[in-house]
Amino acid sequence: MPLTAPRPRPGPASDPLAITSDSNSAIEAAGKCPAPLHTRRRHMKATANVHKTGRAVAGEELFESLAHFVVTHHSESAERAERIADQAVAFVVTAATATVSMAPSDDVDLGLHALILHTKEYGQLCERYAGRFLHHNPKPGGGARDPEKVAASARAMKAAGFAVFDDLWTVDGTNLAQCDSDCGRPYGDA
Repeated sequence: MPLTAPRPRPGPASDPLAITSDSNSAIEAAGKCPAPLHTRRRHMKATANVHKTGRAVAGEELFESLAHFVVTHHSESAERAERIADQAVAFVVTAATATVSMAPSDDVDLGLHALILHTKEYGQLCERYAGRFLHHNPKPGGGARDPEKVAASARAMKAAGFAVFDDLWTVDGTNLAQCDSDCGRPYGDA
């Protein structure tokens, strides 16, 4: 009679995707937020999509300051300003190593400018993720943003593991400044 290992019971010890009561705190401590999960039944496989957040990367103090800046200077609601700040930080971190040309959406650019104005923290973020300072060289009057570059940026952020708020990645043509370059090179180009 062949020997077989006993079948492991479903649960955290045998299933790395099992969700336990302490999973959320572990995920939060790691700086990630869980995507919505559906109830699991015994013996069903579940996939947990865990995404990084710009908020976790920035840290609470910087993040709150960025969101406050967006509320104060752009009259956005606190909830929307937090989402904008989150996407701006995620954009910079992704652009630091992206292999595609990146451009922020009109909305995310509000948070990007807030971040850049926090010069010390912006410089530290650039050094940590890009190994160099990512210069911002806007080209006023350069025309509307390229919708494909904006869409490519959102895709690159998703590929890098960041949560992306799709509704903030639109181009409405009202902001004509081109704020998508690093020393004359688009963000993400070496």
